Amino acid sequence: MGKKKKKKKKQQEWTTQLKFEMAGLILLAIALFTSFQFDPLGIIIIQLFRFFAGEWYHFLTLLLYMFAFMLIFKRVLPTMWSRRFAGLYIAMFTVLLYSHLELFQNLQSVGPFQNGSVLMNTLELYRLDLTGQADDLGGGMVGAVGYAVGTFLVDVGGTYVLGAVLLVIAFILLSGKSIRDVYDAVSKRVRVWGAKGLDAYKNSRTKENKPRAPATEKKEKVSTATPTPQAPAATESSTSERPVIHNFQEQAYKGEERSQKKKGKGPVVEKEETEDIQPLLTSEKSNEDYQLPGLTLLQSPVQNHQTSDRNQVSTNAKKLEDTLKSFGVQAQVNEVHLGPAVTKYEVQPAVGVKVSKIVSLTDDIALALAAKDIRIEAPIPGKSAVGIEVPNQDVAMVTSGSTGNAEIQ
Repeated sequence: MGKKKKKKKKQQEWTTQLKFEMAGLILLAIALFTSFQFDPLGIIIIQLFRFFAGEWYHFLTLLLYMFAFMLIFKRVLPTMWSRRFAGLYIAMFTVLLYSHLELFQNLQSVGPFQNGSVLMNTLELYRLDLTGQADDLGGGMVGAVGYAVGTFLVDVGGTYVLGAVLLVIAFILLSGKSIRDVYDAVSKRVRVWGAKGLDAYKNSRTKENKPRAPATEKKEKVSTATPTPQAPAATESSTSERPVIHNFQEQAYKGEERSQKKKGKGPVVEKEETEDIQPLLTSEKSNEDYQLPGLTLLQSPVQNHQTSDRNQVSTNAKKLEDTLKSFGVQAQVNEVHLGPAVTKYEVQPAVGVKVSKIVSLTDDIALALAAKDIRIEAPIPGKSAVGIEVPNQDVAMVTSGSTGNAEIQ
């Protein structure tokens, strides 16, 4: 009994699949006959489609293709009504409506109609088209119905406005996006384009306003100038004026060199002039001959050059400015402080930029700089700038000797 039921079930499934595929093949054949205008069946179907859709009968042919493929491959009855299908139907109806409006505007410019009914005039045009005396049906009977209802309610001008509203509704149904979503996306794109155009305009203006030396002075400089080893350093400093980079190791190791130079001169004891003030309580006497031990007792620290972090300072500063600019924040990096574990970028925002907007971009800035985590100090106390701290790839060791030898500025 079980085997017979399975056989019947398989046979029923096969028959239903066969029905879907046969129906799909029939619809596909009709669509092909219509596309290639095979006479007489193809011409009859075209005339039927032209009765409803006029010059846009290809819409119905496309729907026929779509339904045929759904029956063949998906083997289910196509749903004739959904959100996207509703948007498609409204868009097709609007196109037919505008086509019929254009047709009747052209016919009325030639002369008035004897019959005031739009539907009767459309039927007369269809009859003339069958006999070959007319070649334009506009939007067919569907367009005629829309034209008649629209002109009856809001006249011809109002019908054009009604068609525009229907197009907007069709776009919302097809895309699934509201008008506010489209407005936000377009306004964001316009702001980004406007910021890029303004930057390009400012750059072009600054290049034009740069003073140019006369050609005679340039020739004299070229003829009299002699190559010196300090020339490349001067050019490098002029090109890298912004951002200004401060390195903690420069202060530490400069102090160490200075202390090493003083080794040969012997310890220098500085005597402070103190006033003779009698203390209230004198329990112990201080040893005035005692001298503090020198920093030479400490082992000299091994300098970590942090070459990878030094090389990435200018690149990260440019990435930081570009990232902020892509989100509509105009700012520039003025100074960079390279520390032992963290590099701090001082960002000066333009006038009118909110600090909270920069703080809200923490994750985006970390992603652009490929950093695990960043810290934003907004604002830096005593400065009109925002501090962005990024962890270093190479952490330098800070010893007691380096901190003791550092110059106090």
